[in-house]
Amino acid sequence: MNGHHLGIESLLFATSKRQVERICKRSEFSASEFVGFLLHNGQSNEWIHEKIVRNEIPYGLEMSDHDFELLRCVDESHSLAEIQKAKLKEETYLKNSTFVIAHLFRDTAWSRWHIVGLDQRDTRTDGNTWQVGSHVHFLNFLFGNLCGPEIWERLSAGNSVDTRGFHIRLGK
Repeated sequence: MNGHHLGIESLLFATSKRQVERICKRSEFSASEFVGFLLHNGQSNEWIHEKIVRNEIPYGLEMSDHDFELLRCVDESHSLAEIQKAKLKEETYLKNSTFVIAHLFRDTAWSRWHIVGLDQRDTRTDGNTWQVGSHVHFLNFLFGNLCGPEIWERLSAGNSVDTRGFHIRLGK
């Protein structure tokens, strides 16, 4: 493990919100380091690990079997206008659907809990929601006004990643 990974790892053992903030502001890690962090702690006996992975598709942009048939169309059984409409729908779908990932690490009593989450907009280099760039969100039990079980329940019910925590920069 390199120093950045150890910094991220130390988030799970921080004892104050200020310490979490310092670690988050100083840390930058690659996608492979992030995955290593999740795998290592997800297999740890110290934490109960849960995850959410979903693709959020705006209403009306769901791709039907008929849409996929039109996209594969190589003969003249469908009009050019139908095929172009299906291609536009696919482009809009790819541009506007959002992939969401969240990981929870907690003890059995929820006295210590940590949530790391992102959606694909957080990983964009251009037009990112955070001016510094690509990032993940981190929040935990040290944020006294947050309730881990409630946040996790809202995420499980389809709500967005909670942005009240700190950002951790994703590097290359």
